[in-house]
Amino acid sequence: MKVLIAGGYGFVGKDLAAKLLSEGYEVTIGGRGSNKNFSIKGIDHLEADFMIKGQWQEQIKNFDVIINLVGVNIFQRWNPEIKELLFNSRILSTRNIVEGLKGSKKKKILINASAVGIYGDRGDQEVDEKSETGNDFLSHICQHWEKEALVAKEYGVRVAIVRFGTILGKNGGAFQQMEKKFKSFMGTKLGSGKQWFPWIHIEDVISAIIRIIRQSKMEGIYNLASPGYVTNGEFTKKLASALKRPLLIPFMPKFMLKIVFGEFGSYLVFSQKVVPARLMADGFKFKYSDVDKALNSLIEK
Repeated sequence: MKVLIAGGYGFVGKDLAAKLLSEGYEVTIGGRGSNKNFSIKGIDHLEADFMIKGQWQEQIKNFDVIINLVGVNIFQRWNPEIKELLFNSRILSTRNIVEGLKGSKKKKILINASAVGIYGDRGDQEVDEKSETGNDFLSHICQHWEKEALVAKEYGVRVAIVRFGTILGKNGGAFQQMEKKFKSFMGTKLGSGKQWFPWIHIEDVISAIIRIIRQSKMEGIYNLASPGYVTNGEFTKKLASALKRPLLIPFMPKFMLKIVFGEFGSYLVFSQKVVPARLMADGFKFKYSDVDKALNSLIEK
């Protein structure tokens, strides 16, 4: 089975590609030429700027599975230009990928990224795949993102949308940044720390995606967040303990988050108690439902 990981040069895509290759899949990562410096023997490269229509749209018809991870990093200070890029990098890329799948003769699978940010700030309320969406900028991005992906159903494509929580992995992403902060004695809880922090281990992300590929009945929306619920304050204490570092800074107040991160700072204290209801109903077993076990697996001893 031939798999294309569009936008697969981040740590999630690289780890996923390596695992798929080891499982016997033919794997190609799609992206722009500047990423060709990444190479794993047996993994091919498809030259493509997914935001722009091109020959690559015909080439993706050769794949059985398309995993769409395209999107500019959310975790940065926003300005109007960045916000436009955050939106367009997801919506235009997805639209172009779906357009490329139109008219395919072979049955296709599209696994499209989204995020639990679609739910907005929900306090202590538990949210699952049936819950209402939010009304903020990130929620609007996710809503449009998913809408574009679901168009592929009209072309006979099996579509699964994976709403990611914060993915914890040693090779990149949020955990790598947090680990650096805590090791430098700069780790702290954000705001009150009472907000729920939706997280998931990279190994569970990969296992869930492979399960979706293999199980023909799996389609629609899936929350990819651990059932091991923790608040930001609890997570902060557990990470500090795992790294054997004291918490010298009690907390970072909301106004400081706004000063450092601008508009994005307000999202860092959003509370989202996300339930992976559909994965659990399908019988998926999380390897890491305990945050202590997850953190210890990622920290070099």
